[in-house]
Amino acid sequence: MNFNTITRAANTCGLLLKKHASTIEFVAGTVAVVAGVVMFVKSANDIADVNNEVEAQKRFIEETDNDEDSWPGLEMTKGYYIRNCIKDDAVAYTKAMWKAAGLMAIGITMFGLSHATITNQLKAVSASLAATSASYAQYRKRVIEDLGEEKDYEYLTGGCMKTVEVKKDGTIIETTIPVHENADSIYIPHSYIFDEHNINWTKDPKRNMYFLERGLTAANRTLEQDGFIFENDIWKLIGGDASDMTMAGQCAGFHYKNVDGSTNKISFGIERNNPAAVAFRNEEEPSYMIVLQYSDGRPADDDLFKFVNLRAI
Repeated sequence: MNFNTITRAANTCGLLLKKHASTIEFVAGTVAVVAGVVMFVKSANDIADVNNEVEAQKRFIEETDNDEDSWPGLEMTKGYYIRNCIKDDAVAYTKAMWKAAGLMAIGITMFGLSHATITNQLKAVSASLAATSASYAQYRKRVIEDLGEEKDYEYLTGGCMKTVEVKKDGTIIETTIPVHENADSIYIPHSYIFDEHNINWTKDPKRNMYFLERGLTAANRTLEQDGFIFENDIWKLIGGDASDMTMAGQCAGFHYKNVDGSTNKISFGIERNNPAAVAFRNEEEPSYMIVLQYSDGRPADDDLFKFVNLRAI
């Protein structure tokens, strides 16, 4: 077999072990704890014998404690006897339980290692995500500054597909198919399509806009009162069901107070100048794609937990 093949296989196995290290450590800890419990059960008789010896020593001390002539007659002091008993009892308990206690200690240590491993993995992933998000936000900011919000929206969503049909009587029918109706469209982070799939949606664009504005007000009120709000909780405010909730939405969201003391507000982007927002405001389109962001244009926080500290109160 080629030596390079062996090396690649070994390195791949090592990477797999590193990937699943936290699970392996947790399973190993569980096995050790269970084995420790089993050893405690097996050592029950030995432990009981030590307990009986300890009880006998206690009774002897109590029985002789009131006899002033007993301790000198035993050729030792009471304190010396008690210290010897404590030392002997400690040795006896150790002999009876060291295997079980050792396995339990190993199990608890493995649990601690598992927690530390998964914490470090999450920190690494969060740092990578934060760097990517910051780069993405700066990219969008430069696009808007150079080309405007319309081009930013086109690049973000892939634009729209328009079809024009001319009737025999000369009537022109133009149909616009938004990108989100394309099954192959790319998921846009922190976005939500408010359309007929939402129980609060209507065919009246004006009513839909008023409803989203009330939802935005409620979200900002919660942000101010609680100090933070998660993305999934915002979707719930506007009628999103369980299928609209995402794994990212359990961690992403908004924080109210910044380190410098300034405060934040949430935006649904309705006030923006991209084609979708303009069409929605002009009551030309009853559906709207919400892209959550701060009111100053910053994207939602991908990891809201990093802002949790007493300074944010």
